[in-house]
Amino acid sequence: MKALADVSGRAESEVNARLDVVAIWPEHDTGLRAQLDDGVRALLIDTHYGKPLASEQAVRALDPFITPALASRLWRGREGLREERVGTYLCHNHCAFGSMPLVDGLIEVREFLDANPREAVTLIIQDAITPADTAAAMVEAGLALSLYERAIDERWPTLGAIIDRGQRLVVMAENEGAASGWYLPGFELMQEVPFLALSPEAFTCAESRGDPTATLFLVNHWVQRIGPRSALSSGARCPTSWP
Repeated sequence: MKALADVSGRAESEVNARLDVVAIWPEHDTGLRAQLDDGVRALLIDTHYGKPLASEQAVRALDPFITPALASRLWRGREGLREERVGTYLCHNHCAFGSMPLVDGLIEVREFLDANPREAVTLIIQDAITPADTAAAMVEAGLALSLYERAIDERWPTLGAIIDRGQRLVVMAENEGAASGWYLPGFELMQEVPFLALSPEAFTCAESRGDPTATLFLVNHWVQRIGPRSALSSGARCPTSWP
């Protein structure tokens, strides 16, 4: 039977090219549900609070590809960078570039699982919110009973075993996962290759983050879209406030 380590995944999966979600800087051309329907079974999502930024320098610090001129243009053109918004969100780099409520994204995952009772999904969360707020979003989205719980040092089951247990959503956190339970420590359980490649020729199998003895492998295999400058220069709609 297929092992958990054999599933295919997408990085920064919540960031997509729907202009009502991400006006600039999209990493994907479709959203969560479309990717799941296309066969993707592991999604890297970024969770954030709606925090404001204080200056152009803070904008530039979001990403190494943001030049001083671009930081200035973004700071002047997007008032949302200076706004605080209550709640938890899926977004990339900063939620003023585009976001959706975390619960809404998790509902898309739950609806996929409901419609496909013999499928399992893995979420790898780049977590900038607390575990408590993540747990609250899982409950609100109706996913509490679907979460895969793992004991310390338990061997990974097959996908079939996970499905038969009814715990079809595996969740790992990059920063604050626990050793047991459902919110698992991602880089203790998996290892990855470098994730920043600007061309196919830059792909490498060199060791990067994670425990080098871990039995799960995260193979980063996408070409990075460099910053928001391409979307700005192509005339993409850039609303000034929060989407």
